[in-house]
Amino acid sequence: MPTVPPNCRRRLISWKKVSSQTSRQGGALGKVKDIADAQQQRGLNNLKYGVSISVQLNEAVTSSAEMIRDTREVDNRSQAIAAAAEEMVASVNEISRNTESAAEESRQARTTAEQGIQAAERAEIEQVSLYSKDVLRLLDELLSSR
Repeated sequence: MPTVPPNCRRRLISWKKVSSQTSRQGGALGKVKDIADAQQQRGLNNLKYGVSISVQLNEAVTSSAEMIRDTREVDNRSQAIAAAAEEMVASVNEISRNTESAAEESRQARTTAEQGIQAAERAEIEQVSLYSKDVLRLLDELLSSR
C-alpha cells in the first residue's frame, strides 16, 4: 500500500482536528464538513491511484529497458555469428582453391609419370634393338669368318 507523503499527512492531521470540532456543531457547518471529508477521501483515493499508476509505469519502463538491453545483446551476438560465418566461408573457399591446386598438381604428376613410363619403354625397346643389332653383327662376323 503506498504511503502518504509527509506534507499531505500533516494537512490531514490538522484537518481531522478541525473536523472533529465541527462535527459536534452539526447544521450547515456539519454539511460542509461532510463534503470536505468526502472531497478529502476522493483526493486520497486519487493520490493512491496516481501512485499506483506511477509504480506500474516505472515497472513497465524498467522492463522495457531490460528488453532493450537484451535486444542489444542478441544483436551483438548475431553480428559475431555473422562475422564467424563469413570467416568460415572464406576458409572453405581457400580450402577449395587449395584442393583444386592439389588436383591439378596431381594430374601433372600423373602425366609426367606416364611420359616417364613411355620413355622407359622406348629406352628398353632401343636397348633391345641395340642388343639385336650387336647379336646380328656378331653372327655376321662369325659366319663370315668360317
